[in-house]
Amino acid sequence: MIPGYCLAHTHTAANVCWAITTCIKCSVALYQYVGKPRQVYDTTVDTLPAHPAMGDNSSACTICSNLAVMFCTLCSESLCTHHERSHDNAHSGHPKVTIEEYLQRRSRLQKGECEKHGALRCTTGCSSCLITLCDVCTIELKDSCCDGEAHRLKPLADLVEDLMKEVNQLKADILNREEDNSKLFKKTSEVLADYNSETKELIRTLHRVRDEQMAALHQKYNELETDLIVRRDIPRESVKSFMENEVSTKVLELYRCRRMIDAALETPNQVEVMAKYNDIKDKVATLMSQSYPELQVKGQISLEVKESKRDIEVEMSFAGHGCLDIDGLTVPRIPHSLSLVASVDMPASKKLNFITDSCYYEGITYLSRSAQTIDIIDKEHKYVGPRFTLDFETQCFTVYDDRIYVMQHGNRHRICIYNLQGKRISQWNYYDFSKGTANMLAIVSGQIVIADRSNQQVNIYSLNGEIKKQFPCSLISDYQLTICSAGQDSVIMTDVCLHKIFRFSLLTGEVVWLSKAIRFPKYMACYRDKYVLVSCLYEFHNIWVLDINTGERLFELVDPFQKAEGIAVGLQIHGDTLLRRDHQTIRYYKLQ
Repeated sequence: MIPGYCLAHTHTAANVCWAITTCIKCSVALYQYVGKPRQVYDTTVDTLPAHPAMGDNSSACTICSNLAVMFCTLCSESLCTHHERSHDNAHSGHPKVTIEEYLQRRSRLQKGECEKHGALRCTTGCSSCLITLCDVCTIELKDSCCDGEAHRLKPLADLVEDLMKEVNQLKADILNREEDNSKLFKKTSEVLADYNSETKELIRTLHRVRDEQMAALHQKYNELETDLIVRRDIPRESVKSFMENEVSTKVLELYRCRRMIDAALETPNQVEVMAKYNDIKDKVATLMSQSYPELQVKGQISLEVKESKRDIEVEMSFAGHGCLDIDGLTVPRIPHSLSLVASVDMPASKKLNFITDSCYYEGITYLSRSAQTIDIIDKEHKYVGPRFTLDFETQCFTVYDDRIYVMQHGNRHRICIYNLQGKRISQWNYYDFSKGTANMLAIVSGQIVIADRSNQQVNIYSLNGEIKKQFPCSLISDYQLTICSAGQDSVIMTDVCLHKIFRFSLLTGEVVWLSKAIRFPKYMACYRDKYVLVSCLYEFHNIWVLDINTGERLFELVDPFQKAEGIAVGLQIHGDTLLRRDHQTIRYYKLQ
């Protein structure tokens, strides 16, 4: 007799009931006519009680069949001592249990009685609806699966093994994500430590500049005090000399005259008084006729206190928004397609034109048009209407830190600043005496960048119009120029007529790269500080993707919704949302 196989059906794996070995057919009949058995085992050979002549293969190493000591729950492999070390070198983080614990767990999994037929073991399951069946339930099964098809029945052991592989894969996915998050936590900790160190360094810089400025101020005040004393000493000596020589002499003469009168009148002889009177009178008249000494002080020095302007030499500047790139977790992807999210048609009386600009700020689209208004499209992509009216047409504008910076059309030298409610806050002039077409501006790290085409230079202004830096740039021509920010310290500029695109550093004043690979490049926007998207003046459907670090042309996006007769005159990016506009329509795309 072959242990573990039915005596009547020798090619069928058997259940063991009491001392009788039966197959499925026999066990069903036995259940119907004999009654409920006391103990039931699995229908597979290797789950039968160990036969004295057979070893337990479940305790053997999966790789070499030697005695296993550990079991990896992720790889579902039994491991001997030798292969456990190899496994740990390759998969140090995989959870393991001893082979004894694994066998105990497996034996617990193997015990499962049918809810309908009592002590009969469940031997079959459906891979779709995951119901479990005993032998009797399998024969009596008539209903269909949850999807209306027939049940996908498999031996329960095989089904559980497949499910455990999926569970182990899920655990592996969780482990990988856990490792990724551990890397992220470590990287964030490093960034936080660097940030704290940077803050301390900034405070030290602030104190150093403060102390240097205070020392310089003290030195300036000391020098001013010394110079003041020296300069005021000259008039002081003049006053002192006048006092000692002129005034003192006059006082002495008057004193002597008074003493002479007193001495002359001391005699009691009335005749002598009468005789001396005229002489006294003449002397007094002579003294009194003399003018007072005149003091002439030249070169007097005073102090003029300037208007109260307590400026310090340090100010905070916005360093821009950044994202944390974790090495080994995410790879910046090149956008390969456009998915239309929403399309907004402008009312017929409000069609956009060439001088109209747009800006996508915190989910709201701001539009300028020739009617001298700033219009609004809300976050739900619905046209709201004019937000406020300007007193001039706009050349271009941008929204930054809840302020709208507008270049005035018709006056190419003025920037007007408004709040989001349309109240003008201030205005200032910039330099560009070019006779070419309209200019543009970009805001980078809290500074306004404008090309001075007449002098072929890049001017950097504070938000209040104070010029901070000026860099010469020979690539700037008198033609149509566009500009956009590129990261925290550079800009991208295009010359549509000369087919040039170049990146310009605002730190060094150098051209980082120059590309002439695209004809008539017009509008651009930077994506994730990794790529530059460029639309062309006459190729309405195309958007080129360039590497922001090298200027290399990487990919060509196709806009299937752009009308052939339209002209795309705008390109802005916010996150993964791309805004494009022509004369009549604003379209929002998701970059994929």
